[in-house]
Amino acid sequence: MAFRIPLYVNTTGGGTYTATATILTSSGTWTKPTGLQFLEVICIGGGGGGSSGEKRPTNTLAQGGGGGGAGCIGYESFNATQLGTTESYTIGAGGTGGASVAANNTAHNNGGAGGNTFFGSASNTTAKCRADGGNGAIGQAAGTSRDRTNITGDTAYSYASGFPGLTGAQGGNGGSGFQPASQGLNTQWNYITGAGGGGGISAANAVFSGGSGARYYNLAFALSATNGGAAGVSGGNGENYRFKRFPFALSVNKYNNITTAGYGTSGGGGGSSITANGGNGGNGGDYGGAGGGGGAARDNVGNSGKGGDGGAGCIILIEHIVS
Repeated sequence: MAFRIPLYVNTTGGGTYTATATILTSSGTWTKPTGLQFLEVICIGGGGGGSSGEKRPTNTLAQGGGGGGAGCIGYESFNATQLGTTESYTIGAGGTGGASVAANNTAHNNGGAGGNTFFGSASNTTAKCRADGGNGAIGQAAGTSRDRTNITGDTAYSYASGFPGLTGAQGGNGGSGFQPASQGLNTQWNYITGAGGGGGISAANAVFSGGSGARYYNLAFALSATNGGAAGVSGGNGENYRFKRFPFALSVNKYNNITTAGYGTSGGGGGSSITANGGNGGNGGDYGGAGGGGGAARDNVGNSGKGGDGGAGCIILIEHIVS
């Protein structure tokens, strides 16, 4: 599916200049429009799924599931002569959260990885612009972001890394979002941070809440998600299209008001329970948000919480046309 929105028209001399946004949410083929001067491409990878919580006997440690890793964001711009008459593209799906554990004394089910989003090729390794999906959570451990240094031929495209999810708890509250120390405040808009981990159960049978999802910053203020589930309660879903500001995009001010563009926040972790089912991890928001980890549960009482699903990826195209 694609949404095309005229953004800006200037009719003063030398033809009519129009900037148009196209939001691509399913894979297909883009056709170069007549009069195209240059094209901006923003790719967002699918978010990783969270893992489920454990189900363990009374008076033993039961871990919460880890939060999924967030999808990456990539940006490139191209002159019309650098593009073919048509260009194929692929939209990465969100990773599936780990299934709830129903069998007694059983470990986590892992979350699935988010799919890669790429433009300008049918091949993942030769695309003109690419953003990898986040990794799914494995057990208690958080899903991580993809690493471009492990990819062959990465000079053909660029992308910024997403941030990992947060770990599930070993008998405590699930991990919550944070500001990565290596990133300055002015770069936080370029990244999606990971999901919250699920709450665990201690050997003394204490129950705990899930961790909150992503925490975002800009230069003036902080916004912190508070969507971790209380004991036995599911984590909150991430928000869709929460942030639309990409400082490296030339036309940010022209599409910032489009309600279906932007990237999502990540889900919160579910809380644990010794009297019922553990809380499910919250789903990641569109686009690229990660799924939260599920809460732990006790044998013969309830099932563990499932991991949240990752949000889907997308591509935002900004066509600069003179007609």
